[in-house]
Amino acid sequence: MPLGDETYAIILNSLIRYWAVIADAEGYLSRYSASMFSLAVILLCICLLRLLDRAKPLQAVLRFFGRHSLELYLLHVAMWGFFGALSVEMFRASRFFTMLGLAVILAPLLKLLTGRFSLKKPAPHGKIESQ
Repeated sequence: MPLGDETYAIILNSLIRYWAVIADAEGYLSRYSASMFSLAVILLCICLLRLLDRAKPLQAVLRFFGRHSLELYLLHVAMWGFFGALSVEMFRASRFFTMLGLAVILAPLLKLLTGRFSLKKPAPHGKIESQ
């Protein structure tokens, strides 16, 4: 069931209202205002995810990152350690994004290599392998 524009407006309005309540709170937040703010944030995230579901070009990018998330993580950690051992500062944006770009380029290759050396092929989706 798709959400209408009015729903997004109501959720955004609630988020702004509860943010004002939290900003005015002295000392600690009351449980009521904190829970309402959390609910508004959750609903806003749901609305954003529904909007992202409609963006077809973005889905291809998200699918790529989802398919290669483990390889991206492994390459990122390995390169971070490698450049750290060489005493290269990775806290500069240009170097960090270069490393990130390399990870994105090398992730499909790593997935291909690890797929070749796996001991057991996974069962097709939805089927249980009998022994």
